[in-house]
Amino acid sequence: WANDIVFDNKKIVGVLIENSLSGNKIKKSVIGIGLNVNQTSFEGLPDAVSLKQITGRNFQIEKIMSDIVKEIQKNYILLKTRKFTEIDKLYHENLYLYNEKHRFKTSGKIFEGTICGTDTFGKLIVKNNNSKEIKKYSIKEIEFLESL
Repeated sequence: WANDIVFDNKKIVGVLIENSLSGNKIKKSVIGIGLNVNQTSFEGLPDAVSLKQITGRNFQIEKIMSDIVKEIQKNYILLKTRKFTEIDKLYHENLYLYNEKHRFKTSGKIFEGTICGTDTFGKLIVKNNNSKEIKKYSIKEIEFLESL
C-alpha cells in the first residue's frame, strides 16, 4: 500500500524511497517514481495498467512529468511547513482500500478485515472483522486477496 498507486485494482504507479540516516534523523531521501503511461502490454504482470489503457489515448511524457513535479513541490511545501496533519489527511483520503471490508492473508491465514490507516512508521493498520483485533503490518507481511 505504501508504495503503489492503484486504479481499478491494477497497479499504475510504483514509488521507491531510499533514506539515508544520520542517527535517528533522515539525512537525505532518494525517491523513484515509475508511472505506466503509454504502455499497452505488461507481459507477466497481469495486475498492471497504464494511463493509455484507462483512457484510450496517448500522453506526452514531458507534460506528465511536469504535472508530477508540480504536485511534488506543492506537497513538499506542506512538509517543510510542518503541516503533518494535512499530509496525513490527504494520504488517508487516497489510501487504497481504506475503511472497506476485504479479504487478506497473513502468515498463511486468511481473514476478513478493514484497513484503519497507517501508523507513523508506515505500517498498515488492519482490524480483523471477526476477532476485532487490530494489528499493524509491515510491507510484505499482509496480502490483499479480494473485495467482499
